Formats: sequence, structure tokens, C-alpha cells
Amino acid sequence: MNYRKHYNKLIKRARNRKLVGYSERHHVKPRCVGGDNSKKNIVRLTSEEHFVAHQLLVKMYPGCHKLAYAAGLMASRGYTNKVYGWLRKAMLGNTLSDEGRAKVSAARKGKKLSPEHCEKLSISHRGHVNSPEACAKISVALLGRKRSPEACAKISAGNIGKVLTPEHCAKISALKKGKPLSDQHRANISKGGLGKKRSPETCARISAARRLRPSPMLGKHHSPETKAKQSASSRGRGLGRKLSADTIAKMSETQCRLGVWVGRKHTLESLAQMSVSQLRRWQRERGVTIQGTAERV
Repeated sequence: MNYRKHYNKLIKRARNRKLVGYSERHHVKPRCVGGDNSKKNIVRLTSEEHFVAHQLLVKMYPGCHKLAYAAGLMASRGYTNKVYGWLRKAMLGNTLSDEGRAKVSAARKGKKLSPEHCEKLSISHRGHVNSPEACAKISVALLGRKRSPEACAKISAGNIGKVLTPEHCAKISALKKGKPLSDQHRANISKGGLGKKRSPETCARISAARRLRPSPMLGKHHSPETKAKQSASSRGRGLGRKLSADTIAKMSETQCRLGVWVGRKHTLESLAQMSVSQLRRWQRERGVTIQGTAERV
């Protein structure tokens, strides 16, 4: 009997139809013999067809014990394809109640998987891509949940030393592009970085990345609203503070290296604007208001 011919007929029929109701996901070429999770390798079969397909695969690959094991599970207790299909359909919709889910969750809580088990799970999920519907369900289920400090510490420890590939970085950048951060998110980021100092290696990498990069504000001008926000946020900063000798030396060295003002001079308009700005700052600091002084300057 030509088992492959009958198997190909079954798969061809499955590709040229759209099932309504209960169906099962089947790999045309099983993963244990070199198949993958691509769309062209997946078809939807009825439960009866699925059982027959696995029996045919066992005949087609007699030396593959994994296929025999899978078919054996489906045929346990002497089920025929009709009995198997009836049982699978009977199980459809019989989901656990909330109490049942809570009991299962409580029974599994605290149990640790062995490294071998974790490795097997990782290999089985490798290359699997969730459908948009599954991603939406996961997102809704995780919405509003907060990780415990212990979980955050474990994730942080696990990510230490990991280097992301350029492709991974590009994907993260594309996902975050255009997404505005909420005020609360910005406040959390600001609070998290408060008091932290970058290492010399990090500073060197940032400096090397920014060097020779054109300024994002080149040729652009801030709107009056943006200028007002910047002025309000920076007001009072730096009053009474003095830069250390090391900071002044570093700033001077950076400007000399980049040649920011070599051979350049302020225009008369720029000098006038700086003079007006300094005069207004002096008035704010001392609470003095002199009508028309800034305009005359």
C-alpha cells in the first residue's frame, strides 16, 4: 500500500478547504524529521483525519520512535479514529472553572522545574510565533500586573552580561518608535536614574556614538511654547552653584577638541540677546523690575 500517496491526498484536501467548527493543527512534515513551524507546513485537520494522518506517518517513517509515540498517545486504550474524534469534540468547551484554575495554580506554586525540563521547554517553543489573537489575549491578561521586587531582581540578574544582536535592537527600536511615554512613565524613568552614575566605559561609548553625529536640532528652532517650558523647568537651577575645576577643564578640553568656537565670533544680535537674557536673570534673582531696561538694551 502506498501510504505516502494517501497522506498527500489528505494534505491536499486540507489545503484546499476551510473548516468550520472544531479542527486540529497538524505539521505536514513532522518536526522530528526536519519540519518547522512555518505556515506552509501547517494544515488544519478534523480530529478523525488527524488520527489517520499520524498512523500514515508511522508507516512512512518506520524508524522514527517519536512519531510512533505520538500516534500511540492518540490511540491509547484502543481508540479508533471515530472514537478519538468523538472524545476530542466532547472535550471541546469543557474548560476549568475559576475554582479549578485556582486549585491547579496553588498546586503548582513553589514547584521548580529541573534544568533539563526548562531546556526541553525552551527547545519546543523555539521558533514558535504567537498569532495576533494570542498576543492580544496575553496582553490583556498581563495588563495591570506588577512584578514583585524579587522577580525584577531575578530578571535584572539574568540580563546582566547579555548582548543583544543588531536585529533584536532594530526590532525593539521599531516597536518603540512613535509611542509617546506617559507622564507617569517619564517620572518613573527619571526616579530610577536618580543618583546613578555612568561608568567611564559607558560614557566613552556614548561619546563615541555621538561624535560626528549631526545635531538633531540643526536648522530647527524651538517654538515659543517649548522655550517657555524649558525656561520654567530650568528656572532656579544652578543658582549659587559653582562648577568645579575638573568640570571646567573637561568642558574646555571638549570644546577645544571639537573646535566649537575656533575662528568664530558672536554676531551683534547674539551679543544683544545674551545681554538681555543676563539682565532679566539678574532682575529675577533680586526681585527687581525695571520697566523698559531690557528693551533699551
